[in-house]
Amino acid sequence: YVGCSDGILRKAESIRGPYHPIAKFPLPRPNDTAPEDYVIYEDPQLFVDRRGHFHCLYHAYQRKGPSDDCSDSLVSAHAYSPDGYQWYTSSVPPYGTQIQVLEPNTVDGRNTTTTTTKILATRERPKPVFDSNGVMTHIVEAVCGSPNCFKDANRCVACKTHRWDFTLISSFSL
Repeated sequence: YVGCSDGILRKAESIRGPYHPIAKFPLPRPNDTAPEDYVIYEDPQLFVDRRGHFHCLYHAYQRKGPSDDCSDSLVSAHAYSPDGYQWYTSSVPPYGTQIQVLEPNTVDGRNTTTTTTKILATRERPKPVFDSNGVMTHIVEAVCGSPNCFKDANRCVACKTHRWDFTLISSFSL
């Protein structure tokens, strides 16, 4: 199986192909926005969970939007299917720009940790990681660690060209 950014699921009997379309992912667009404000879906990651259900995680972003505060920017989307043919989308993104981080500190000579919230301008190229039982335990992503973007940016996803980027590994508590 191959899931592409065009929203089409393709299947082949061999990795060499040929790949034939078998289903189309629903890619929701905001109903109340102008055509130029549509959502971009890229970096699809197709996987089958331990129940045999299909999932596709995307990096998603709006073509235009604010860049001075990335705290609520769109960064992800999720499509799922019980059989690979009939697909559905989540109305809420699977994750956003805000992450919780444990930061070490020292109080009265004792080492402690403090939980803080960090804002990431973008979270791209999602790669799910599974344990030996087929349960998703982590997600690996390319992220931009800036809470806001430069003055002339027309959306938070553009920050990656002017800010520091890194690889983020996030764990799930399922």
